[in-house]
Amino acid sequence: EIRNGFYLGAGLGHSDLSLWRSAYESIGLPFESIALENGRAIVHTTKGWLDAEDLPAWEGYFARGLDAFPKGGFTGLVEGIERSAGFRILRESPVTELEVEAGRVVRARLGNDLVVEFEECFWAAGAKSLMEALRGDQVPEMGPARVAWMRNFVLHGATPGVVLEFAHSAPLSEFTETLLLPLPQPEGQEERRYLVGAFLSNRDRNLAPEGKQLSSWIFEVAEEVAEDNHEMMKRIRAARRAIEKCFPGFEKSILFDRVQVLPHTVTPIKKPKKKVDPIFANLTPVADWTAPAGAHFEGLAENILGLLK
Repeated sequence: EIRNGFYLGAGLGHSDLSLWRSAYESIGLPFESIALENGRAIVHTTKGWLDAEDLPAWEGYFARGLDAFPKGGFTGLVEGIERSAGFRILRESPVTELEVEAGRVVRARLGNDLVVEFEECFWAAGAKSLMEALRGDQVPEMGPARVAWMRNFVLHGATPGVVLEFAHSAPLSEFTETLLLPLPQPEGQEERRYLVGAFLSNRDRNLAPEGKQLSSWIFEVAEEVAEDNHEMMKRIRAARRAIEKCFPGFEKSILFDRVQVLPHTVTPIKKPKKKVDPIFANLTPVADWTAPAGAHFEGLAENILGLLK
């Protein structure tokens, strides 16, 4: 989304751009990135900012070091391939149906009236929305039968999370590192959790208008919390307080914000615990809980590269 000159949804980080470079080279596209001298992950402690070590897996995945940032972030990477490779990722309307014929997904209906036909389909959303969208003779009827059928392809449950994006009226920080801020621990939770964020426009100046700044933050929540609006608001307010504590004046600088509560977030799992058969021949889920390839950005790059070859 482009709003008032701010590019929202650029993505927090891409620690290893080699797969994306390979994808670009395979279709003859120049790969544009911005070198970062200070792209490591740092965590805020009582002693100030320190290098991140021994983080929980979820936060550690987002906190890997960066030596370069792709121009336009993750959105810029995908759009560059779209323009040249003869396919597109449809963001403008929700998928309401995926139609199956002869063991292949052949078309998608978006919203009320847009129909798209395709040869290959990469599904980047969760298993629940996929289950609800599929239509065809080989798809069990909606209800217990379809739920039981989908369980054959699901590796594990989704990890809900919250993405907070802020447009700032003036620069608050010169950090290019990935920042980790400890969050208050709910009662009974022993493992510390972190709010992971970055001032993205310090990595790519084109993501925000001149003299302004864009920051993006993400944190994990339990599934029962994600379904409780009151608890979600408490966690979001706690996250914003954590940012304000580290960057005084943060709240006053906000021109507007965007809050997304996601039913699934990226997890670091790359290998399945068991063999997973494809749902349909040309349908490739790119979410950890439905596909061996994984939902991480590298997994998506691997799938795109395989298709291009």
